[in-house]
Amino acid sequence: MISRFLVPFLVLALAVVATWPGTGGSFVYDDVPYVVLNEAVSGSAPVLSSPLGEANQGLWRPATVWTWRAQWSGDTPATDMLTLNVWLHGLVSLLVLALGRRLGLSATASALGAMLFAVHPVHAESVAWITGRAELLAAAWLLVAWLAHLASGRCATAASLLALALACLSKENALIAPGLFLLADLCSKRRPLPWGRLALLAAVSLALFGARSLVLENSLPAQGPFLHTDLAGRTVAAMAILGKSLQLLLVPHSLRIHYHPSEFEVLGPLALGLVAAAAVAVVLLWSRRRPVALAVLLIPATLFPVLHFVPIGEPFAERFLYLPSVPFCLALGALLASWSRAEQRRRGLGASLIVAALLITGGTLATRAASKVFHDDLTLWAHAAKVAPELAMTHYNHGTFLVDAGQHLSLDAHLPGAESELRTSLEIRPHHHQAAWAHQTLGHYALGALTDDLPDPRAAAWHYRQALEQLPELIDARINLASIAIQNPELINPDEARELLLPLVMNPELDPGQRLTIENLAAQLSAAEPSPGTSPGTEPAGTSAEPGKSSPAGS
Repeated sequence: MISRFLVPFLVLALAVVATWPGTGGSFVYDDVPYVVLNEAVSGSAPVLSSPLGEANQGLWRPATVWTWRAQWSGDTPATDMLTLNVWLHGLVSLLVLALGRRLGLSATASALGAMLFAVHPVHAESVAWITGRAELLAAAWLLVAWLAHLASGRCATAASLLALALACLSKENALIAPGLFLLADLCSKRRPLPWGRLALLAAVSLALFGARSLVLENSLPAQGPFLHTDLAGRTVAAMAILGKSLQLLLVPHSLRIHYHPSEFEVLGPLALGLVAAAAVAVVLLWSRRRPVALAVLLIPATLFPVLHFVPIGEPFAERFLYLPSVPFCLALGALLASWSRAEQRRRGLGASLIVAALLITGGTLATRAASKVFHDDLTLWAHAAKVAPELAMTHYNHGTFLVDAGQHLSLDAHLPGAESELRTSLEIRPHHHQAAWAHQTLGHYALGALTDDLPDPRAAAWHYRQALEQLPELIDARINLASIAIQNPELINPDEARELLLPLVMNPELDPGQRLTIENLAAQLSAAEPSPGTSPGTEPAGTSAEPGKSSPAGS
């Protein structure tokens, strides 16, 4: 009896120990709009008829939102929600153990695969991030549906249909489950094939996909990084994403929260080599180790929803690998078990156990470290900027949270300040999609509003104009340009300043303080004489492409 429950206990314990540091985190990144400010979570909006985020994002995950709502009390700490994520990950790890046996793997292979899944570092984003719960729930219900599908009887059919529905309502990637089940049935030579059950499962997926159109403006995202790319370009992106996925599954380093579409516009030699190696592995293993070959084949199959053949909102994310890591870990567990059996036949046993122990121990330590990265937004983006210094958005987001933390000036090269990080983001990509906000904040720095530096109105005016060129509706940039016009009419013509304030007069989003400020500025500008100052959009004389560098940066 003890030995029967020992392996499940070890799998669960490893999953909890590896991911437990994530419970010390807070609401980070998308947690604020998706959970904290979500009216469906607070109870003031219905769960079933509310999209997650903006309707054009194509996100409808009522089962996931319901779990947040069930835990929400208005002052719910993130710890409670993150703790549930950890236990859900433990449950999924146990389901992986059961699935390995049902797919024909040995007890040893299934156990090793489940343990490797429990401690895989690539899962940190899904477990240590509250928004990542969608991955956990979708995987859990999909595996339950799969196990029920592999059983016989009407009760199993009903259980499979219900679990699939809950998986699809947790996250949309579960919609492909009937195809996965069919692929596994065909490759494992299951006889007779349960065509009737597969048809019912497909009907559930199609019905829930159709239901999305009743809630969302678009059943699929209206925008996406490869939405307007031709089929050849999307195929290259798909291969690059598959290669990157295999790389992170094999060597989960360095993990980060943000990826840019440009990383997948070209198929590099490493990605191509890994995809080719996986294909060769399937061919070589097909005749002698069919379950292992099937597990390898299921990796790209489970990745299909995020390969951009259909629109999705993100170019790539490590949370996308939560479900694909199931067949990967089972395949790796099977190879380790095969190695162990070969050693036993030679009356020796050691290297395989040492490698397995090192993988499990190393995975546990790496997952614990990766989970701590999600402690708060500042920690999260500091890590992202460190491991992906070539990406503008990692520096921009790090700089934004440094502003919130009041860490404006750089202490040294390893501890950059907010101003330095915002400048770096614009140096890397001058027109990134948050560049207007970066320029506006740098304008505040140039005015001395955030530090004790002497004001540099020329640099501030340049940054505010750059901000308005990219995002004309910025309120602070317009107000501050008008303020500069009053003190420095040679930089900004008062007539131009009045035109900047005019759209704000009837803006309903203004707070009383902003409205009073605008009225005072308008009155002062009306009394001012027109000045032949710098024409709109012209860079002030004596400034470089980055005029803010003329003010102290503290670096």
